[in-house]
Amino acid sequence: IGLLGNGAVIWVTGFKLGRSVNAIWFLNLAVAYFGFSVILPFMGAFRALNSSWPFGLAMCKLVMTSLYFTMFASVLFIVAMSVDRCILVLYPIWSHNHRTPRMASFISAGLWISAIAVTSPYLAFRKTCKEKSGKIVCYVSFTDLPNLDAVEDQTQSNTEVVMHILKLLFVFAIPFLIITISYAIIAVKISSKHLVKSSKVFKVVTVAVASFLVSWVPYSVYSSIFLFRDRVPDVVKQAFLLLETIFHSINCCFTPIFYVLITQRHKGLFRKSLFSLYESAFKDDLHAPSNTSALDTVKRHIKRFSKVVTIHLYIVMCVIGLLGNGIIIWVTGFKMERTANTTWLLNLAVAYFGYSATLPFLGTFRALNFSWPFGLVMCKLIMTLVYFTLLASVLFLVAMSIDRCVIVLCPVWSHNRRTPQMASFVSIGLWVMAFIISSPVLVFQVTCQEANANMSSSRIFCSRRNREMAMYIVKLLFTFVIPFLIITTSYAIIAVNISRKNLLKSSKHFKVIAVAVVSFFVCWAPYSVYSSIYLFHDKMAEAVEHTFFLLAISLQCINCCFTPIFYVLITQGYKGLF
Repeated sequence: IGLLGNGAVIWVTGFKLGRSVNAIWFLNLAVAYFGFSVILPFMGAFRALNSSWPFGLAMCKLVMTSLYFTMFASVLFIVAMSVDRCILVLYPIWSHNHRTPRMASFISAGLWISAIAVTSPYLAFRKTCKEKSGKIVCYVSFTDLPNLDAVEDQTQSNTEVVMHILKLLFVFAIPFLIITISYAIIAVKISSKHLVKSSKVFKVVTVAVASFLVSWVPYSVYSSIFLFRDRVPDVVKQAFLLLETIFHSINCCFTPIFYVLITQRHKGLFRKSLFSLYESAFKDDLHAPSNTSALDTVKRHIKRFSKVVTIHLYIVMCVIGLLGNGIIIWVTGFKMERTANTTWLLNLAVAYFGYSATLPFLGTFRALNFSWPFGLVMCKLIMTLVYFTLLASVLFLVAMSIDRCVIVLCPVWSHNRRTPQMASFVSIGLWVMAFIISSPVLVFQVTCQEANANMSSSRIFCSRRNREMAMYIVKLLFTFVIPFLIITTSYAIIAVNISRKNLLKSSKHFKVIAVAVVSFFVCWAPYSVYSSIYLFHDKMAEAVEHTFFLLAISLQCINCCFTPIFYVLITQGYKGLF
């Protein structure tokens, strides 16, 4: 898919289209994705052989360097497209006079050179080494030490840390800041001028940036974990390796399809040739007259697609979530001996079960185009229950992380004081805290009859805009930012202590908690982004809002409904319980 899709983009933007700035950006981005796709067979063989490298030293250097080179180049071109779009909005006259294909070509050449410069150390320091087990390792060594044991040398370790920090800065932190600032400036401009009706190119760039965020967060976390690879449980490393591999592969292979789908009217889509679709997707149409009917048609198709997918997702996930979490509640509440771990899992499953119970109401709400048919009382109860259960699940994930950290730091105290009674009291406190934080939703959630609707809409009513913003900021703090910091700190402390003590052989529950925490990172980041977008929903492109809504809801449902399946698969002790 990656070779065919990106090959088609390269052919269209390089040979079929006239030279334009947008075509040059997409051509170079497709070349980077194409290069990454070429490498995938080698990486697949590498993983299939249990990370043993069969292709020799020269291919070790070439393939691994090409991997980082293409990944970094793709990041640079996404950043360039964001900055270019920002300049186009800020300085339209200057852009009309100076934003030329020649300038874009020079900038592209500079970006490729920058990618080579940043990734060249991997070409110089890549080596292969055969272990006693017969496994051939392709690794980075910044010294001339002859064996893998020398990796623990202080000089090697310090250099490796510096290289990983530089890589994280250049492939995630700095690009993330530049992209965020660029689109924040664009959002401000859109609020003061009617620039949201600019062309389909804006939608294409938005999809590219969204895919960047989704695909690079797992990779950045995995790179950070790699610094402590000898101290982190294998299940955590394998989980993040799987996530970053999946997201990067999907990002590089399916982005061309996103380009076509996001910029085309779906009606009659398959009556056009593939290359005509790509051609129309990548044309630079900044000076073309606006076509309101075509824009409205695209918006209707995006809404319809989002609604159909969301409704089916709600139905399926409701059934799976109720059954799966119901089983976990039955097992941990009635079949297993009461322990602190079973208390955490029981309460987490109760929170997920409660969220699953709200899905039929949310599905109906979505099917009726966000028109609420159940009355004011149910509006308050259901919407409060949604926020209450989501917040409670986050609090219990945080509690499990802190609990595991306390076990590692104070094993004697934990053995004497870490009782089911204490876990129960803490759980009650967390439920009370979740209710207090979500109680404003119960107070301020109202229904109102809109002028052009037959039924009521459900929304949070605040007399002032700043109150609404304050509520969403509080929600973001308590559902993502603060939990993220606590969980990260807890597992960093665990990693440091594991390096000094042989604590890695703790029970099966560590695997369960690790999976739950991984699902938290993956599932809450899009929801937090969507909550931020909602603050500016009247200023944001509708395609962006619907894209993040679908992504956030999908991952939330998957998190709440499939976590019990993860428990069963990863915990051997559940086998004999039935």
